Amino acid sequence: MSLSNSDCERRCHILVGLSAAPSNKKIIETAGRMASAFDATLSALYIADPGNNLTEEERRRLHDNFRLAESLGAEVSSVSGSDVAFHLSEYARLAGVTKIVIGRSAASKKSFFGKPSIADRLILMAPGTDIYIIPDSETTFRMHARKLFTAPDAKGLIKDFGLAFGILAAATALGYLFSALGFSEANIITVYILGALITGGVTSSKLCWVLSSIAGVLLFNLLFTAPRFSLKAYDEGYLVTFFVMLAASIFAGTLASKWKTRAKEASRRAYRTKILFEANRLIQNADTEEEILLATKEQLQKLTSSDVTVVKGAPPAARPSEKLYSVDRGGAHYATFITDIAEESFEDSIAKSIVGECRLAIDNKLNLAEKELAAASAKREELRADLLRSISHDLRTPLTTISGNAANLMTNENAFDSDTRQAIYSDIYNDSVWLIKLVENLLSVTKIEDGKLKLRLTTELMDEVVSEALTHVRFQEKSSKITFSAEEFLFVKIDAKLIIQVVVNLIDNAAKYSPQGSEIAVSVARDGDFAAVTVADHGPGVPDEIKPKVFEKFFTGENVPRRRSLGLGLYLARVIIESHGGAIDLTDNEPTGARFTFRLPLAEVNINE
Repeated sequence: MSLSNSDCERRCHILVGLSAAPSNKKIIETAGRMASAFDATLSALYIADPGNNLTEEERRRLHDNFRLAESLGAEVSSVSGSDVAFHLSEYARLAGVTKIVIGRSAASKKSFFGKPSIADRLILMAPGTDIYIIPDSETTFRMHARKLFTAPDAKGLIKDFGLAFGILAAATALGYLFSALGFSEANIITVYILGALITGGVTSSKLCWVLSSIAGVLLFNLLFTAPRFSLKAYDEGYLVTFFVMLAASIFAGTLASKWKTRAKEASRRAYRTKILFEANRLIQNADTEEEILLATKEQLQKLTSSDVTVVKGAPPAARPSEKLYSVDRGGAHYATFITDIAEESFEDSIAKSIVGECRLAIDNKLNLAEKELAAASAKREELRADLLRSISHDLRTPLTTISGNAANLMTNENAFDSDTRQAIYSDIYNDSVWLIKLVENLLSVTKIEDGKLKLRLTTELMDEVVSEALTHVRFQEKSSKITFSAEEFLFVKIDAKLIIQVVVNLIDNAAKYSPQGSEIAVSVARDGDFAAVTVADHGPGVPDEIKPKVFEKFFTGENVPRRRSLGLGLYLARVIIESHGGAIDLTDNEPTGARFTFRLPLAEVNINE
């Protein structure tokens, strides 16, 4: 039965095993060609044996095999364990693998006690998966031959033999003690077996604890069996005793060695897991992209126990001893972490997880920034729309009045008496002044929205600033009775032009809502460490339900027929006062009306200036 391209695309998934064997390159390339032929997904799995210490050459070869698999488009993963068949079959089951590619030497490997080969176990554990075995015996034999005759680490071997000698000496001394106390030979045998167990746990050389087990048997024969100080034994049953003792010692040493290796690997796993969870917490709590990259770098340094370099933009060319982890965004390289990580260990998988968390966090930050930018842009567009609507509505009436009055004067000036002409001139002036103030407020709003409101601070007398503001009050407001009082000379550090604009806007607002001829009281007084300026009117006041809104942009309150408003005066007053470190509030005036009070910090004045 043949498979169509669509069937292969949906169902084919090839898994290849990675190792440090020289022949593994051939196996990976074969798997890559199969994936290309079947148009299938390719995965590569490395099973790191905790008890197998690789040489520098094997590490380099494994590094090259990892890179080769990645270059062929494989998704590379690492697990820790010694049961190759089990981990391959489990990965195949979880990932939906349909074909497994391994080397012949690995497939035919059997244990000393006749345990089924890896290929046989894979057939049993993954019955629905095709097993492809690639010949690699010759190169594997050469690799094992070189490994067999490789010189051991002399320094580590001397240390291990020193520990083994000390343990044997202690076991012998304890054996003499037991013999003196009349204990049976079985107790002395147990001491030597215990010594072999301890030796297997504290040393890393298999040769060391095997020789230690043999030495224990010989010492027991030499020192504690008749005739003593001779390797002969009168009792023929001692031969069985010696054999059992040697087997038990070697078995105990093997268990201790495996226990030590697994305990060490469990500690490393716990440490890696802790780093991964800590990285997740730090990355998620980071506020900026730089903090995310820094947290990722620090966790990678903890994981690899080496320096990590972060490069933004396109990744550089990696040296043979380096590993690159890229953070992509939108198909482009955003940043790259450069490490000296060992490829055969779990660190590679953990590092990929940490960098993946970094990638997600940066994506979230950038997406959030884009959303905030879009929201700000929408808000600005809404502001522009509101401005256009308000301006088009509020400009139409005064411009129509100005143009109509000007046309009447141009065509019928001689037909009007002096009082009528003066009234027309007054209307044109008032409307033009209103338009000037409107433009000033609009310019101020534009500067505020663009963040361009700059304060030019100077030390001023508060009462002089208010007095200057009263000279700028519009002609119409002068129809109201404006009173001004100041209790004392108060110095403030302000932008005088902006504060004058605030006072004028407050008086303009008071006149807008006050009856003709009513009093508007302006006062300056000390309020603790602040200079307080109050503008009070005797109008209808402000209802309690709208008091919180009067300082908002474009809020005009109830319609006032004889005055037009864009709703920017009080908003500008609040922004200007707050930019000076002050505050503005609204209270009721007794018996009727409203009181607007703003407070500015008092300035320290050097009397010698």
